Amino acid sequence: MSNKGEAAALHAVAPGTTKSRSVDDYYNIAYEEGTNRWQFWLIFLSLGIANSGDATEISCMNYILSHPLFKEEILQKGTLEEDYGGRGAAIASSIFAGMLIGGIVTGAFGDRLGRRPTLLAGLFLNATSGIAASMAQTAVIMCGCRFFAGL
Repeated sequence: MSNKGEAAALHAVAPGTTKSRSVDDYYNIAYEEGTNRWQFWLIFLSLGIANSGDATEISCMNYILSHPLFKEEILQKGTLEEDYGGRGAAIASSIFAGMLIGGIVTGAFGDRLGRRPTLLAGLFLNATSGIAASMAQTAVIMCGCRFFAGL
């Protein structure tokens, strides 16, 4: 982009039509306009922090699965030995099953309802499901909560 006129052309979209833009387009707009460049960096920073938080939540499950109290209360629950192959694997993988389905479903909802409402609904579902999973008393309930957290 060589001037502000081209940057303004990226903002303009004919009524009734949509134009998809790449991250590079947004970066070029911020570079050309210069005044609001910090807002774009703030958005990228917040997305990076959200991604880090999601990865941390998933990796923390490794520590939770190995905790002695968790083994006793959830993994053994009525049996004499720990069931890592059944209950442990189901708990650990249920969030990925939710992500698989959620990736497909949220794309359709995002196109139909808009990206912002879909994102906010997903964040709300993730937060409430995560809190519910932390209070789960059985492996089945925890699997369900973690599945919905992945959506």
